[in-house]
Amino acid sequence: MGQFLDSSIPDLLQLLQMDAALLVVKSPGRPAPDSGRGEPAYDILYAVGYPKELPSRIEQELFGPALRVFRERTQIDLRRELSAEEAGVHQSMTYALDQYHPLFDDHQEVIGFLLLTGYLSSHSEQTLRAGKGLVRQFGLAFLAQLMNEERSRQAARLEQLNEQLLQEKLLIEEQRDLIENILESTHEGMMMCDAYGTLMFANHRMESYFALNRRIGENWVQLSKDIESHTPSFSPVRTAIEGLLEGSLDKLTERFVLTGGEEHRYIELYATLVGDKKNRQEQGYLFVFRDRTEEEKVDEMKNEFISIVSHELRTPLASVLGFIEILLHRKLTADKQQRYLETIYKEAHRLSTLINDFLDLQRMESGKQVYHFTPVDLAGVVRDVADQWKEKHSHAILVDAPDAEVWVRADSDRLKQIVHNLLSNAIKYSPQADRVDIAVRQENERIKLLVTDYGLGIPEESRGKLFSKFYRVDNSDRRQIGGTGLGLAIVKEIVDAHQGAISFDSVMGEGTTFSVELDSYTVPHADGSIIVLEDDENLAKLIQVALGKLDIPTVHLRSAEEGIVALRHIRTHPPRLCIVDILLEGTKSGWDFMAALYDHPVTFRTPVIVSTALEPPLNYHEKDIEKFLRKPFSMEKLLQVAEQLLYHTDSYPSYVFPKQDEALITSSLKRKGMEVNEITRGQDTIRIELKRKAQSDPQ
Repeated sequence: MGQFLDSSIPDLLQLLQMDAALLVVKSPGRPAPDSGRGEPAYDILYAVGYPKELPSRIEQELFGPALRVFRERTQIDLRRELSAEEAGVHQSMTYALDQYHPLFDDHQEVIGFLLLTGYLSSHSEQTLRAGKGLVRQFGLAFLAQLMNEERSRQAARLEQLNEQLLQEKLLIEEQRDLIENILESTHEGMMMCDAYGTLMFANHRMESYFALNRRIGENWVQLSKDIESHTPSFSPVRTAIEGLLEGSLDKLTERFVLTGGEEHRYIELYATLVGDKKNRQEQGYLFVFRDRTEEEKVDEMKNEFISIVSHELRTPLASVLGFIEILLHRKLTADKQQRYLETIYKEAHRLSTLINDFLDLQRMESGKQVYHFTPVDLAGVVRDVADQWKEKHSHAILVDAPDAEVWVRADSDRLKQIVHNLLSNAIKYSPQADRVDIAVRQENERIKLLVTDYGLGIPEESRGKLFSKFYRVDNSDRRQIGGTGLGLAIVKEIVDAHQGAISFDSVMGEGTTFSVELDSYTVPHADGSIIVLEDDENLAKLIQVALGKLDIPTVHLRSAEEGIVALRHIRTHPPRLCIVDILLEGTKSGWDFMAALYDHPVTFRTPVIVSTALEPPLNYHEKDIEKFLRKPFSMEKLLQVAEQLLYHTDSYPSYVFPKQDEALITSSLKRKGMEVNEITRGQDTIRIELKRKAQSDPQ
């Protein structure tokens, strides 16, 4: 438009011998000046030859012939005297002729005007009235250009709208895909039908129920009748669905059992109205099928558990109360009293065992069970447990274990619990047999514990559930066998905590063998080495690296029990030095290890550095050359003390402590059976030399 006006209006002025031109059009979509909003009602598209003040005034308000053009729809000519600004420019002229030419749109409505002005002498007025045809041609060309501009704007707007539509389409597709992904990833089956029951959508979960994805577009009521034909429990659900679609119900919640397949599935269905409740055409119904089979199994297990607990706890409790009542209210012979008391003790012990099983399993499953891993002689544990069972039952417990020690790294109490539970299970499920075999085998780096009974065996259908809590093999041969079904579940939890494995082999009517596999433990060779007794792996490695300058082998142990076992296997060469932490991984402390070290006939002269996390004493100020031997302590200081003890000690055993309360250390050593011979005080440490016990002293 700018190019068109710049090229056409100057030519028009030249042809018509006019001096100034002004093109004014209505502002589209703007209110008139009298609306009170103060916005311009007109746009000046082109102006040339006029003072600057004139166009700005016209942009705000039209008056006189300019306003008449819009009303009269015809050319208006006006002769007037020159304004002061115009006279200053055109000094030889006294008046001007203004021609207001209306401009029309394609509906012949006035949309603006072209003002042409000529500054004339008295002899040129007739010439300026010519040229109406040229102005009319200009108006047609201007209208054509205006329409082209409008089409360009509309095209740009359409392109913009099209881009917005594309963006909205992509957004809708993304939302659709997101909703579909959510519906497809959910564990529930979902389907939707319209107000008349026509199936509109079904996610893939519905395939596992009724294969509805292949029947989109069919009527849901008819489909529910087909389902009812092979699932009788669906009948009340179908009735509720019909009521929902007829409008007598707003929502429904039903449960039914889906038959067919390997096992029954327990389904809960709930449905609700979606869409505009007032407009039936825009209504629909969402149906959600939730598989609650696992919940049903949990409910069954809970009910079974309540039944088991009620029986297993009440039976011994009833026996205890009954015999106590007899003892309180009857006069009995001494023999009967003894028998009754023994029965009460056995039943009370049985009751205690059951309660302990419940509590153990609860702690294990909640992760609150604490394990103290130490070296344990599995063969010795098996013999001890077997001896206890030999006195309690008629079954002969035959032990097949090596005479030598068989070491595993385990929690001693929990390992005994494994053996007890497996023996109890073997005796319980071999009521017609008279023996149970228990064996210990070493196979490369693995240790096997085998418990064999010659009883009923395990049915095939029970093998996958055998280690589940509260599960008991149930058939006519086992109905009189008590138990809570917790023993094997506890064994499995303990074995898993030891990073072991448990399995079984069984033949119906011949018996069952349970096998527990654990990693073997190799007793470290500590002869002539430095023992680092520390349960922090990183600190132990740091100490070993620092002591590498001494060219003496080091052995890292994590518990006092490991250290004591290592001491028992020393025969000729004692350790050169022991660095002992007090708080360790096992149940025993560093004091226990030091007592065993002192009592050993070969190692009693071994020097010891005690590692501690105690705070430095009061009024102590560390200097640049002084380092306090406590966690975290300086490796250089540790190395200095180690060299002093290794190469400058006498025949007495020596212990090095951070400088602290001497009386407290002395009393602590005495409680462990160690007598102090001499105390040497250093800058930040104290060295305690011990007396050697006489061979006649009690141990």
